[in-house]
Amino acid sequence: MSIEFSCACGQVIAVPEQMGGKKGKCPRCGSILDVPFAGAAVAAPFAASAAAVAPGAPPAASPADEKPCPVCGERIKALAIKCRFCGEFLAGARPMSPAQRNEPAFGGVPREVTDAANLAMVLGIIGLTVCGLCAPFAAWKGSEARALARQHSFEPPSAATAGMIMGLIGSTMLVACVLAVVVWIALSMP
Repeated sequence: MSIEFSCACGQVIAVPEQMGGKKGKCPRCGSILDVPFAGAAVAAPFAASAAAVAPGAPPAASPADEKPCPVCGERIKALAIKCRFCGEFLAGARPMSPAQRNEPAFGGVPREVTDAANLAMVLGIIGLTVCGLCAPFAAWKGSEARALARQHSFEPPSAATAGMIMGLIGSTMLVACVLAVVVWIALSMP
């Protein structure tokens, strides 16, 4: 069984019973809410109770007075000319792609982490096969992607680890080649 309650923005939220008495985040507006206990009488939505506290305040906007922003998809006032979330003017707006909105990629890992991991992997492959100068950058970007994943409390992507390892191997090979050329030049001088 789940607990259902409303946020001040009008979003109806259903959570498992175990969440009763804890704090949660509204998926629509991001407000921090107190989750009521299961079976407890749920008070009127926060918007209605706020209006009751401040009798002179205007009534809360109903969902009919709102529309989704064509750029970011957040709920905004129907008469708005600029979105308060993304800052875009609404005349002639184009919807943003998931990459522009920085939506999580597969598995819930933030896009910035997967992008950094994939770049490390590509640079590692190029550093080992074509251009050894890319190898140090692969090691650096792989290490950065792993640290970023840990910062977001995720297991580092395997592409980041593989890119970092290929970068370290390619960097070692690059240093060995440079040393071999230096030694060869030094031995070939009369």
